[in-house]
Amino acid sequence: MRQRLVQLPEPERPRLTKRDGLGAAGICLLSFVSTFPIVIPFILVGDARLALRISNAVAIAMLFVCGYAFGRCAGFRPWATGLLMVAIGAALVGIAIALGG
Repeated sequence: MRQRLVQLPEPERPRLTKRDGLGAAGICLLSFVSTFPIVIPFILVGDARLALRISNAVAIAMLFVCGYAFGRCAGFRPWATGLLMVAIGAALVGIAIALGG
């Protein structure tokens, strides 16, 4: 087996391509677009506690929209999937509030 491996040609060095760069830019854009709505209340509202609660509400609303869309695409019941995502998000927000957040 070693002799067969030695006879194989040297592999090419990995190179970054235009497709890799576009994929990285797409991931950065997706990260920005998905988190910016959650940051907007902190920009617009002066009271940090109120901005945090508004931000939590925006995040939970986005969870519902994403869960609904996922349910439609995956063949699940969209409303149930959206509400399940909301329940998970609300539980996480509740835990964060209980821990002082």
